[in-house]
Amino acid sequence: MQTSASAQAVTSLLPKGQTLPPSVFEIRHRWITRLLWMHVVGLPIFGIARDYQVLHALLEALPLLVLALAATFARGRRLRASLTAIGLLTSSAILVHLWDGAIEAHFHFFLMIPVLALYEDWLPFLLSVAYVAVHHGAAGAIQPEAVYNHTSAQEHPWRWAAIHGIFVAGASAIAIASWRFNEQMRAQAGREMGKRAEAEAVAAALSRSLRPDVLPPLAHGTVAARYLPAGTRDIGGDWYDVLELPDGRVVLTLGDVAGHGVLAASEMAGLRHSVRTYAREGLSPLEVTERVHRFFRGEFATFLYLVYEPEGDELRFANAGHVPPVLAPPGEEPRLLTESRSYPLGLGEHAAIEEGVVDFQPGSLVVIYTDGLVERRDAALGQQLERLRALVGDCERDAEAVCDCVISAFPPEGADDVALLAFRAGGGGGGELSAEDSYARAL
Repeated sequence: MQTSASAQAVTSLLPKGQTLPPSVFEIRHRWITRLLWMHVVGLPIFGIARDYQVLHALLEALPLLVLALAATFARGRRLRASLTAIGLLTSSAILVHLWDGAIEAHFHFFLMIPVLALYEDWLPFLLSVAYVAVHHGAAGAIQPEAVYNHTSAQEHPWRWAAIHGIFVAGASAIAIASWRFNEQMRAQAGREMGKRAEAEAVAAALSRSLRPDVLPPLAHGTVAARYLPAGTRDIGGDWYDVLELPDGRVVLTLGDVAGHGVLAASEMAGLRHSVRTYAREGLSPLEVTERVHRFFRGEFATFLYLVYEPEGDELRFANAGHVPPVLAPPGEEPRLLTESRSYPLGLGEHAAIEEGVVDFQPGSLVVIYTDGLVERRDAALGQQLERLRALVGDCERDAEAVCDCVISAFPPEGADDVALLAFRAGGGGGGELSAEDSYARAL
């Protein structure tokens, strides 16, 4: 049992082999095969330079040519790697022969071992080690003058085979250690990618759950929304919500939590649920924003809270560092709502907050959105806001039509999420929301 446990412990320290991704194997095999082809061409030239006859030098390289062709066109990873290994070690043996057994030529063997370890496959690696053992052991003992060019090695071939074996063992140990390290790094990267994919799936599901698929029917207005995710794998922190309170007031909220992924989605979830709770308590926009400021524990977020009061034809709102809404009264030019200003969330719980209030007669329209709609690298934000304000004036005043009009004029760049919400006071109705349908309709 103890022997078995020791064997398992030793085995656990060794690489598994054959774990290279196919694309990585193909790249490595391509370069190692090129090295073999260099020997096919270079060794005859070396032989001729050593005063060997041309025919003799070409015949020496003939086995290499056959192995190089087979390694290039054979099928199967292990077969190609094994053929290349035999070819390169045969190149070492031919070099030793053409160099008359010079000590310097033997170092070619020691160099080929770590090169062939790049395949990270035990079969070609062990073939390489076995080839060296046979060449320096058996061949060296039978015909030492063909392997060694000095008297001591010729007289004691096994001693020198052992000396060379130490070099091979050292090169092999270093190659195996590097090979094992590479396997561990790939395994770790695979685990991290799996965890990231799982986290992104959770974040995506959480993010989707925080935006309503169906907007509620309203007794005193119509509402439409669009959400276009960024063209990246990251999950954004944009969110919006629409609530109709028991007394008939309509709450519109929209925000943008900094960052991406699970953290942004979780912060967005906490913010959205807090706002819904405060809204049902009947708090004013000022009171809701003050509480959100006080209890927000995220890094950074912007936030809008608007309440339409149909009995007084008023729109009350608070803005925590967000881009300004666009107000379009019936028969008038649209304008940006800048009456309420405050710092973004996360910059201190004692930030000064202002509540804005404007007339909001039936037929009035308000458009709220996240900065992904208007921010562009090649345009100033002020210019983009002015362009949006003018565009709303040219669009039809129906909430759905306004959303389509705005998205068509401000196609997303893909760097940031886009959330857009339009509300028009007047006849009741709701709207179904689908990010994919919205995007297709906008295009």
